[in-house]
Amino acid sequence: MKKFSYVVVGFLFFALSCAKERPRDIFKKMNKAIEKKDENALKNCYTQETQDLFAKLDELQGSPFPWYTQIIQSGVQQEPKVISEKVEKGKAVLTVEQNQRQLNLTLVKDKDQWKLDLTKKLSMILSVIEQQKKMMEEKSKGKSPEKKKK
Repeated sequence: MKKFSYVVVGFLFFALSCAKERPRDIFKKMNKAIEKKDENALKNCYTQETQDLFAKLDELQGSPFPWYTQIIQSGVQQEPKVISEKVEKGKAVLTVEQNQRQLNLTLVKDKDQWKLDLTKKLSMILSVIEQQKKMMEEKSKGKSPEKKKK
């Protein structure tokens, strides 16, 4: 009987250790990459589209350091409190609370790994920055947007 219980305990341990990655595990994965200063592992926590938008944001802002270097330099962050996790097929929406604010984060499954998809948020930020940059260029040329419309 003892052997059977050891086998059951061993099987449960094995099953739990091989459990599939959950969307909420992304924060642990990111902090582990930051702790090891592993830029590739950190990048791999984001979708390719998100990585591309971060690079474009760096370029527009003239940042001397890429976004992933800045994240690593900021150090390991306190993981946000996951309030809810809704998973449907290859997409998950996490509602998290951090600094007394609630955020909805989208994750997508890519080759059995959950990745943060910030494309909507970053696209909006990029759009605002591009508009501001365009307005500043027009202003520096002596053109105002009001005169242009007339």
